This record gives sequence, C-alpha cells and structure tokens, in this order.
Amino acid sequence: MEPEERDASAAEPDIEANEIVLTDAKDWDEVFAQGEVHIDEYIGDRFVPKPGMKLEFINDSMANELVAYGKKHAKLNRNQHIAAFLIGALILGFIPAFFSFNIWPWFLVAAGVATIYGSMLASQVADAFNNRRYRIVSKRMDNALWWNQLCSPLSIIPYLTLAGIQARLLLLQGRYMEMEALLLICRGSIEKDVDLSAVPANERVANDLACTYIGQERYEEAERVLKTLVYGKKSAGFKRFAIVNLALCYVKMNRPDDATKILDANEVLMRKVDKLLSIRVKLIRALIDVQNKKFETVDERLEEMIPAARSMNESNEFIAACYLALAEVRHAQQRIDEAHLHFRTAIDLLKSNDNPSYWSLAQALRDYAEMLEAEGDVVEAEKQRKLAERFEAAYCERELARMIYLRYRVTQEKPVQLITSLVNVDGFPPLSIEKSPPGLEDLANQDELDGSVRED
Repeated sequence: MEPEERDASAAEPDIEANEIVLTDAKDWDEVFAQGEVHIDEYIGDRFVPKPGMKLEFINDSMANELVAYGKKHAKLNRNQHIAAFLIGALILGFIPAFFSFNIWPWFLVAAGVATIYGSMLASQVADAFNNRRYRIVSKRMDNALWWNQLCSPLSIIPYLTLAGIQARLLLLQGRYMEMEALLLICRGSIEKDVDLSAVPANERVANDLACTYIGQERYEEAERVLKTLVYGKKSAGFKRFAIVNLALCYVKMNRPDDATKILDANEVLMRKVDKLLSIRVKLIRALIDVQNKKFETVDERLEEMIPAARSMNESNEFIAACYLALAEVRHAQQRIDEAHLHFRTAIDLLKSNDNPSYWSLAQALRDYAEMLEAEGDVVEAEKQRKLAERFEAAYCERELARMIYLRYRVTQEKPVQLITSLVNVDGFPPLSIEKSPPGLEDLANQDELDGSVRED
C-alpha cells in the first residue's frame, strides 16, 4: 500500500515489506511476535494510512508466491481426486464382486444423508450471513464448504451459494487483501502460465479481482479489467456484473458522465438483471445525479430505495451508502438536521457488524467531518477526523496481521484442502481499537465531570 504520490524517501532503496522469515515459528504467538518485529523494522511509515491512498498490501513477490501456492494446491486436489476415485472404485467394485454383498443401497443412503447434512450446514451459514453475524459465518464456512464439496455434484447449488457468500463476506468487511490473495491462488490453480500483468482468463476471477481493486481505490486497474469484460467476448451473465462494477468505478473516480454512458449503452441488457443488480444500478444512477448536483428527484429515489433494500435483506453497507448519498443531498438542500441524522445513521450501520469494514467507516466519518466544518462546527469536525484516523489505523493493523499470517502459510506450510481455510481463521490478537474502543475517553471525562458536580 502506498500513496498515489511518493515522497522523497521513496527514492531510497526499497525494502521488501512482505519478506518475512518465520521458519522457526512453532505457534501463532511466535508468528505474530516475529511479525511485529517485521512491521517495526521493515514497514515503518509506508503503511501509515492516509485519505485517498491506494491499498496495496500484496507486492509482486508475494503475488508470485500466491500463484505458486495455487499450482501446488491444484496438484494436491488432483491427487486427492484420483485417490478418491481409486478408493471408491475399489470399495464399490471389489466388495460386491468378492463378497456377494450389494453395497450400492448403503452407498446411496450415505450419499443422501451427507448431502442433506451439507445442505443444513450451508443453510446455517446463510442464516448467519443474513443476520450480519460475520464471525459466525467465518467459523462455520469451511466445514460447510467441505461437506458440500464432498457431496458434489449432488450439492453443487449449496456449494456455489457458499462460495458467493464467502466472496461477499470479504468484500463487505473490507478484507480486500485476503480476497485478492485467494483470487491469485485461484489463478495459479486454473491458469497454466499466469501473467500477473494480464487480465485473468476466468471471467469470474477477473470480475471479483476488479471488485477488490475498487475497494482498495486502485481504480485504474479495476477499469482496465472491467473494460476487458464489458467489451470482450464474455458471457452475458458476467458482462452484466462488469457493467455495474465499471459504472461504480467511474463514480468513484468522479467521472459521472462515463458512468452514465456505460449504463445507457447497455440499457437493454441491464433490463434483464435480477433484483440484486437492479437496485445497484438504481443507486449508481442516484450517485451520478448527486455528483452532477441534479437533486430534483434523487432524494425521493434514495428514500424509496432504503425500505426496498431492507425488504431484500440487503447488507448494512449498501443501506449505509444510500444514507450517505441522501445526507449529501440534504446538506446541499440546507436541511442540516436531516443531513446530520442520515450521516449518523450510515455510520451506525457500518459500525454494527462483526469485524466491520473499518476503511469504509473512516471514509464516512471524513465525509461527515467535511459537512461539519462547512457548517462552522470545527471542533466536532476535528473530533470526527481523529476518530476516522483510529479506524484507518485499525484497518491497517488488521490487514497487516492477516497478511503476515497468510504469507507464513503460503511459504512455510503445505497447501490446505480448502483455500478458504487461509482466511476463515480464529485466534488473531484483538485489535487496538477493540481493546480500547472509541468513546471510552468521553465516558471517563463525563465521570470526572459528574464527580466534580457531586463534590460541589
């Protein structure tokens, strides 16, 4: 991760910030202890978060290691499938032939029970995700994926549902580095010769990778990937996703006219999208009008969109985006009390999830601070900016800890059966912001004030 403009110190010889030697580590405590030394000695100010910076935790060296790990993972899976086929053929063919015992009914019963059990696990994960219990999702995900992979193709639908939930979970939590790492591993496992400078051959991987780029504010890279999907010869299903993501990318780049052009040029195709994409198109068009300061009907559309999103059980992050846009409209209309309310609602929504997207939360706080400063409340604006800095620091602290762990796993240990095991991990040390949540200082000051009042 580095600012868009390097300072003078960047001219000095660059130290590989991701080079970590943990061969002597026996447990996680040692891994994290050595990782802290690494951060202090090698990373330094390069990972100090700043507004508008690109989040690039994975450098070229680590990217190549992830691709190599993907090739090892593919080889392991291939060997396991061959072994499973041979063992299955031996059991299902040898036992009936030599012992005159028909094992097929028992096999079909076992397969049916395992499929039902896998579907139950998938349902539990989906319920936890819909209820925003993201830590529970991470704890149960791998077990559910394992059983549904075991019973595939009978359980292919639950398996694909779980894979989609896993991707959405990482994006909603702002864990872009981990998702990018999984996608690089996938590229290594499915592409013969991986060219990291080229767009991934698999359109699903390419689209998901572009989503991580947008989240990391690497908009030029996202635009390059998405334009290839939109204008290349890809399936219509992924083209629809790519169109929506490209329009969002243009909005993030403050290019509303380009966003309008891509949506208008594909209006006929976008009429056939499902509700998930349809409501996103509506939000993007509303954001375009906000950027162009066309406030005639955008506030009404946003107000209608919020209950519709809730009825669809949309994520808190999506609903927060609607409130943030509405807050900006109300501020432009000088309806300041409503703008305050919408900003606070969006911030509370972003805070409410397990292990939230700290980077998105910090951006919302900075937007709120800008409005406060514009209205002359400089003291409160500075307070919100300080709070945003804490959340940005928490984001980098979390990503660095996970990067160190991930780098250790891919360089020092054998491939896992499920690559999601690399991200669905418990036992990380609590973040500084979790040990000392914002607001404790205010409570302490209030207690002191109450005490002094009682003494008087």
